[in-house]
Amino acid sequence: SLAVLFWNGRRDRMNEFWLAYLAGTLGVYALFPYFPSEPPRTAFPGADLPHIVTALRRFNLWIVGGYGIHSSVFPSAHVSSALSAAWGLLAILRHRRWIGWSMAVYALSVALATIYGRYHYAVDAAAGIAISLVGFAALRLRRNAF
Repeated sequence: SLAVLFWNGRRDRMNEFWLAYLAGTLGVYALFPYFPSEPPRTAFPGADLPHIVTALRRFNLWIVGGYGIHSSVFPSAHVSSALSAAWGLLAILRHRRWIGWSMAVYALSVALATIYGRYHYAVDAAAGIAISLVGFAALRLRRNAF
């Protein structure tokens, strides 16, 4: 996202992007201690597994099984950070909204993939979307303050 801003001549607005992105991303991490939870793949092993299992998926499950964090999955930082990037791009690149909307489509595909892959529950993704809006609101408030 920062490279996109740079290539579009909006280097001067990177701090605004960081505000939207970090508020949405770090806001999720601040909530983790209050909602300890296990991901569906470990809470319900064997239940409703994805039907497509590739070598890459097996490798990923090996990594998250042995080295993943099992302290909390609510809200989804995957979803919140991807969508916060989209909101930041939409707010800053008003002349090229397709870039921000493309990032939003990517973010929503991340949400679906984390649910399908059983990394998150649907409510985790929904909460991630809500927290990403906090970052967007922070950006709007900052703009109105100056």
